[in-house]
Amino acid sequence: MKRKLPTATVGLAAYNEEANIANLIRSILAQREVGFRLKQILINSDGSSDDTVKIIKSFKTRKVKVIDNKVRRGQPFRMRQIYKIFNSDYLIQTDADTLWGHENVIKTLVAAFESNENVAMCGGNIIPIAPKSLIQKAIYSSTNVYRKFADDINEGNNIFTVHGLLMAFRKNYIKTMMLPDVIANDKYLYLKCVSGGYEYKFVRDAIVYFELPLTLKDQIKQNTRFKVAKKQLFFYFDKEFLLKEYERPKTVFKLFIEEFIKHPIPVLYVFLVNRYCKILAIFKEKKISNILWDKLERTKVAVN
Repeated sequence: MKRKLPTATVGLAAYNEEANIANLIRSILAQREVGFRLKQILINSDGSSDDTVKIIKSFKTRKVKVIDNKVRRGQPFRMRQIYKIFNSDYLIQTDADTLWGHENVIKTLVAAFESNENVAMCGGNIIPIAPKSLIQKAIYSSTNVYRKFADDINEGNNIFTVHGLLMAFRKNYIKTMMLPDVIANDKYLYLKCVSGGYEYKFVRDAIVYFELPLTLKDQIKQNTRFKVAKKQLFFYFDKEFLLKEYERPKTVFKLFIEEFIKHPIPVLYVFLVNRYCKILAIFKEKKISNILWDKLERTKVAVN
């Protein structure tokens, strides 16, 4: 008897993503359905006021569905809706301002689940596109360090490789999640996964590209928000458990020194911006904790 293929749904929340949403949909529709069946691309528009919904509806295929909400409620709320209504074996969660790296992204994610029934969550390999501005080139240097040490911890199966740009979940796991209104909902889902006795798998071949912040203003916005996001997690998880998960290897300092020797000015610049953002996060925590936080300028630039 022929084995029934597992099914996958790609789900995402979108707010004013007209610049790149068509590129993303095309890269998903180009996926080779080998070892799985792509059931649906489900896009939950969070009160978009641009042509996001119109562009999505221009794809004349039953696989692409958009929910046109008129009021903004934030990404966690829209993803909770998707978790409730999707009906596939696996949910692939992505972000609207990304571009999938090749035609076998879903295949590699599904294979990771199929090979180990205890894996409840997978993370993709996010790679920044070639930097254009001086700001991006500086951030790119620090990103190199981050990627190196993240890859070394438990073969990449750790919190540092978890990014909302590309995640995947087993149906019976994500259906039980009551995702709170937190900024770092990706880290939250990972922490619930491993603390619940499930496994997280970093899938190196599941590549997705994204664009780094273009300006100093956007870099500060993003970095400050990241710092507030981490602090929010202490309301939901044991402090000792969190600190252990976020513990960085001793090799990090050596990696930064090596990067500093090669690119002293960019590394120093990023270090100073990080210090500034850490202080800023203390004073603007309440404002930044708002899940309807402003979009970055970079998301208005199509990923090519």
